[in-house]
Amino acid sequence: MDVRLSEVELDVLWESACLGELPLVLDVPSPGTTHAERAEVVRRTWAGLAERRVPTGGGAGAVARAGDGAARA
Repeated sequence: MDVRLSEVELDVLWESACLGELPLVLDVPSPGTTHAERAEVVRRTWAGLAERRVPTGGGAGAVARAGDGAARA
């Protein structure tokens, strides 16, 4: 399976995996300046990944974790 991620998808997946800061070579913008904006970005990203049937290894739990207001400013 060939999977290509957008910058936002990479950002959301990396954050949900609790891997810390992205390495400099992978550094991408992290959209969402408020908790509410970030939660909406995360919700839309997970929905898009599910629609494309991209395996996420725990999307539902990650959605709950990411949607709890843990936004990057």
